[in-house]
Amino acid sequence: MMLAELIAQQVQTLLNWGLAGAASFVLLVVTLALYAVQARYLAPHGRKGH
Repeated sequence: MMLAELIAQQVQTLLNWGLAGAASFVLLVVTLALYAVQARYLAPHGRKGH
């Protein structure tokens, strides 16, 4: 089960807002971390000033 599906299930079926909120926060942190890694290592080279 994907994390987004787990969040939807926790809110819609089980009404478990605490776990859904925690899972949403984890998903946000992981997404931002992956974006930061991508921006750091896969950025185009040769930008002016670097």
